Amino acid sequence: MKGHCRCRNISLDWQTVDQSLVPRRCGCSFCLARDLTWVSKAGTRLRVTVNNPRYHELLRQGTETAEFHRCSYCDQVVFASSEINGDLFAVISAASLHNPAGFAEPVLADFDGEPVGDRLDRRRRNWCGPVRITYADEP
Repeated sequence: MKGHCRCRNISLDWQTVDQSLVPRRCGCSFCLARDLTWVSKAGTRLRVTVNNPRYHELLRQGTETAEFHRCSYCDQVVFASSEINGDLFAVISAASLHNPAGFAEPVLADFDGEPVGDRLDRRRRNWCGPVRITYADEP
């Protein structure tokens, strides 16, 4: 499944064939303010290409255990990543993906108060991985 931010600065190539995933709507104020819904599937590869690093912004919220990848040129959060024991995992903004089947209505996911260790374990079990981020000016 392919995707990108509105201006195509950050592009996604997600190695999944499952188009029936149900997005999750996080109940935190950051995600709610941006109307973000998320999809992921364990064991699926995500390749990210950043064309202009100048507009690739990393944001941290809450427990600061994840980085939200935002294109500052078009103001779109494209995905979030979390490094766990040296491995990079990610969850993808459903609005950034081109799903020919369309996504179902999102379900609410409330992780408020979840201990950090449990949060990282959940991500390792459910988020995409491995994740590779490259920049267009890299070989």
